[in-house]
Amino acid sequence: MKSDLIDQGLIHWFTQQQTLFPTVPIDQGVLLEKAKEIAQLHYPDHLPHVNLSWIGRFKMRHGISSKVFHGEAGAVQPNSIADWCDTLLKRILESYKPKEIFNVDKLGLFWKLMPNRMLAFKNLKCSGGKKSKERLTFLLDESCHY
Repeated sequence: MKSDLIDQGLIHWFTQQQTLFPTVPIDQGVLLEKAKEIAQLHYPDHLPHVNLSWIGRFKMRHGISSKVFHGEAGAVQPNSIADWCDTLLKRILESYKPKEIFNVDKLGLFWKLMPNRMLAFKNLKCSGGKKSKERLTFLLDESCHY
């Protein structure tokens, strides 16, 4: 069958990419373009029909799913946050007047951030990559006093 060569070539390429570049996201669009490239290589005169449906079946056959890509893992203890809010924060806030209390928030626009989803084999975790931290930062504030 014509699609067998495309299937074999694509799974070989995907496995190679996962091994050599485990933190580079591969999505359905990249997979589809690579499948078309492989089809063109093997069948230059009569291209088999390769589309997103074919990619969906390919992913099912090989146990590939879309996963959220996690960067560096954090190690914050959830109880330490609750303890801090219940004890220290209350004491700090009691020492201020309402007009001295502000709510400040910052927003970041990460303009070089890679997609947070990628295709990977179902039994593999997606982590270990460094995410770009280049961003524009905005600081917003509001007074508690009317």
